[in-house]
Amino acid sequence: MDIKEVKDLIKLISKSEVDEFVIEKDGFKLKIKKNSSLSNQIAEQLNPTVQQLSPIYLPQQNLIQSQPQQVEVKEEKIKEENEEKDEYHYITSPIVGTFYRAPSPTSDPFVEEGEHITKGQVLCIVEAMKVMNEVESDVSGTIVKILVENAEPVEYGDRLFAIKLD
Repeated sequence: MDIKEVKDLIKLISKSEVDEFVIEKDGFKLKIKKNSSLSNQIAEQLNPTVQQLSPIYLPQQNLIQSQPQQVEVKEEKIKEENEEKDEYHYITSPIVGTFYRAPSPTSDPFVEEGEHITKGQVLCIVEAMKVMNEVESDVSGTIVKILVENAEPVEYGDRLFAIKLD
C-alpha cells in the first residue's frame, strides 16, 4: 500500500462518521483512528491540504500522524501463522466489532471449552455497526480455550478460539 492510498483512506475516513478503520493488505495492517473530539474540525480542514500531507514516522510506536487532519495511522506487521510453533489452530475475528458468545443475552453460548466442533459450525457472533456476523469454524476439533470475554471489543485478526485439531 503506497502513501497515496493511505492519504485517500484518511480523506475518506475523515469525511465519514466512522471513527476507526482497520485494513489488512499485502502483509501489513493499517489502522486509522479519528480523534473524536476533533471530528468536526477534521471535516472542515479537508481541502486540498490532504494532498500536501507529509507523514511523520515515530519509530517507538511505529505511528504515522498526519497533522492537518489530526488522524492517527498505525501500521504493524502481521504475524505469520507459521512463525509461532503452536499445537493449536486459531479462529480469528474476520472484522472489527464486538464479540458475543451467544445469539442473544438469554440464550446459551454457541460453544463451550472442551466441546467438540465440526467444520462450518457457528462459534460466535461479531457485531459490527449493528450487523451480526456469524463466525464459523474452518476446521473440526476440540475447543481448548475461548480467548475473548463475552461482549468484548475485537480487532480484525484477533484470536477468538484455540482449537486442537482432530
